[in-house]
Amino acid sequence: MRFYSRQSELEILSSTAASARRGSARFTVIAGRFGVGKTKLALSQIRDTPTLYCYAARSNETLLTRQFCRDAEQIGVRIPEGVRTLPQFIEALLRAGKLRPMTVVLDAFDEFLAMNPAVYPLLAQVWEKGAEGSHIHLVATVSAAGAVEQIFGKGAPMEGIASNILRLQAFEIASLQKILLDYNPYAGGEDLLALFAFSGGIPRYVRALLEADASSKESIVNAFANPELLFCSEGENLLTPVLGRDCGTYFAILSLIADGYTGIQDISEQLAGKSIGGQLRKLEEEYRLIEKRRPLFAAQASQTVRYAISDRFLEAWMRYIFPFRNLIEMGEVDLLRTMVRKKYKQFLPETLREFFVTRATESGKFTQVGSWWPGKRSLVKGEIPLLALDQTRRSAIACDIRRKKKQFDPQALQTAMDFLQSESLEGWSVTQQCLTPDDITI
Repeated sequence: MRFYSRQSELEILSSTAASARRGSARFTVIAGRFGVGKTKLALSQIRDTPTLYCYAARSNETLLTRQFCRDAEQIGVRIPEGVRTLPQFIEALLRAGKLRPMTVVLDAFDEFLAMNPAVYPLLAQVWEKGAEGSHIHLVATVSAAGAVEQIFGKGAPMEGIASNILRLQAFEIASLQKILLDYNPYAGGEDLLALFAFSGGIPRYVRALLEADASSKESIVNAFANPELLFCSEGENLLTPVLGRDCGTYFAILSLIADGYTGIQDISEQLAGKSIGGQLRKLEEEYRLIEKRRPLFAAQASQTVRYAISDRFLEAWMRYIFPFRNLIEMGEVDLLRTMVRKKYKQFLPETLREFFVTRATESGKFTQVGSWWPGKRSLVKGEIPLLALDQTRRSAIACDIRRKKKQFDPQALQTAMDFLQSESLEGWSVTQQCLTPDDITI
């Protein structure tokens, strides 16, 4: 699959590489979750300059460095004997870079947090001493949640070393639509919604679906629930190494959140009253797998909170694959697909809300986009699934989201709107809409 939606990042990489060729060494960080396209982007400059690719597989620093030295010799860079550590290797490259420009891609740079975190301050010293006059563009990829801050953030060992930090996100809906139409010119709104829901917009999963000829809603569901493709095992492969020994409880919490139990009390009740505050805190702050969502206008410290899985693909995996793993073990693929279709239909309103909120946010037409719902003690009934604000015009659009227009209850939405117009949106112009799958046009 060719590059989509990365033009600004490509331009930054190109200009940074040019700066390194003209002046001194540059250090670029490409950060993002696994599968978002970091390595492909890092290698995009391979035609313009000799490129050394080094993958930091979790191993032993000495063994890795030995492999890196062999890789360097493959592109004609002679590394002196006696180089045993990553800082020594980078120092040798910086010296070599004074004679010839090159790009060095250090993939999975954050793996040294587990292998030997002491390399980072040593690397910073080496870089500060050797970057002047060297024509190396070093591109490091980072995947782990929080790793950029741990390595390059304020007070971190390599603070100030990175010239650029590029944070890759999932494809925007406009890009997903363009990609889908390139593969299926006859695709419709429900096909785009399915691609959005099951791929999470992550390039790895978008590519896997489309290269499996899954470009319609039905074929996307079939591919997602195909044990011979990567999807059925992907969630477990991603989460187990991160969550470690206590993954059973964490998996249960994530599964409940994906199934609509979004309040701490709701989750706890489903786990027989188990105290889960600590696990929720770790899932949010350390692993960054979940996030707190508050209604628009709520204070940051408000207890009116709903938890959500922050990664759309993992949410889909927890919702559609995790509960039915026994069917995979039994080889009941047809039944698995039936259950996924049934559950996808059940959660269609939630999927539509996520789609329309994301689309409104990405449109750039609004200053704030979110949802609104009353607190537990409020006398107000009803909520607003999508509320888009334009503070410059003091106008807002309040949207209900339904499977079909005939399910829309204008009065219920108006009740919530009346409350807001007497409080936070007093004096604002507020219009109401009902959004359904028919409003996803291609």
